[in-house]
Amino acid sequence: MNKIFTLPTYFGMIVIVIMALLTGFDVVGRYVFNSPIPGTFELTEALMSIVVASGIAKATQMGEHISVDALYVKLSAPTQRWLTLTERIIGLLFFGVLTIKGIQIAFDSYWSEETTTLLKVPLYIFKLILATGFFISFCIITRRLFFLANVESHKLNSH
Repeated sequence: MNKIFTLPTYFGMIVIVIMALLTGFDVVGRYVFNSPIPGTFELTEALMSIVVASGIAKATQMGEHISVDALYVKLSAPTQRWLTLTERIIGLLFFGVLTIKGIQIAFDSYWSEETTTLLKVPLYIFKLILATGFFISFCIITRRLFFLANVESHKLNSH
């Protein structure tokens, strides 16, 4: 299952390399040959959504979102469990809403035939990829929430 969640990371890494190469070639073309690559800026902007989507999914998988550990570690174990449960429920709601809104925005972009200005690349694709990153985070948090509930039910049954 972790391989499914790791795949977007590799995809994001490949996109970063493509963006770097594209930008590098554009700079060389602009300053050495006085002929930049048309649409480089708008394409790198669109590709950035893939990097963000893969980064969000990876941060969620690794549990690397912003947190304040200084206070958390001083709390009692039951308080830590309740705080973790609350955090996961809020994360679930947050990424659930982002996923739904992201899909809605992608479909609006599709139906309005929204494209980049110069290259006319459809933008709904990139918006859908971003929504997919949110959905992957939603799935990871759902899985962790069920794991937490399972651990808690085992603790209650063992007493």
